[in-house]
Amino acid sequence: MRYLRPVRAALAAATAVLLFGCTAADAGDSPTDDGEGATAGSSPAAEASGEPSPRVAEPPADPAAALALAMAVAATPTDLGDGFVPQDPYESDPATWAVLDEGCVWRRAALPDEVLASLSRYSEHPAPGGEGEPLRVMSSVTVHRSTTVADQRMAATLEEGMRCPEQTLRPGESVTGLRSEGAPYGVRGQLAADDMIHEGGQYHGPGPGGPHPYLWGVARLGPVTVALAVKGTVGYDEEDVGTLLNDAIELMLSRAESELR
Repeated sequence: MRYLRPVRAALAAATAVLLFGCTAADAGDSPTDDGEGATAGSSPAAEASGEPSPRVAEPPADPAAALALAMAVAATPTDLGDGFVPQDPYESDPATWAVLDEGCVWRRAALPDEVLASLSRYSEHPAPGGEGEPLRVMSSVTVHRSTTVADQRMAATLEEGMRCPEQTLRPGESVTGLRSEGAPYGVRGQLAADDMIHEGGQYHGPGPGGPHPYLWGVARLGPVTVALAVKGTVGYDEEDVGTLLNDAIELMLSRAESELR
């Protein structure tokens, strides 16, 4: 995969920034708070990199084909490693997608006209002996009607992370201290995708021993965005959570590139 050769280093660097304390506001070459500069190929760093930004084919022409693409790309329990199993429910309603409302609460809403398909899958690794909370992972793929629309959504996503450093994931589950890091193509050596965003914070769930590390990442190739969220639990440190996130996003980017050829 010619665009993915630096993906592991780029993802690991972005994850390390979040885990060890630098915020988007601290990074001099991050997009501005209003989203300007968050578009692929438009930043001075990208233009100075000497490498072309990744270009992929146009999205599928209809929602059915887009959903088939999303199903082929989204990470499954098997993709995440030994011991992972589906949660119940395993997949989201494909007629909906996740949105962060004005109260910083995540909820499902009907797909807007500019989105052809969106699919989320929920996996978990049960705690040893069935005692304690499992390690939970959400993978998601969204197919937009155009690259422009997907690019605009990435800019809005970065703004959401800055607007809501504390978020409610679902009743009894929240994230605090969120830090956002954006890296358009060519910025800080990010040559893995047209655009990439990582967020890191502390996960507060129903189980004991928290809070635990929380990481969420999203990457865009043309009109497709792939995302993964990891809710930490007892027995998993920051490095474990970061490795899981990086490996899964790398896999989904590879699949998305193949599907878009």
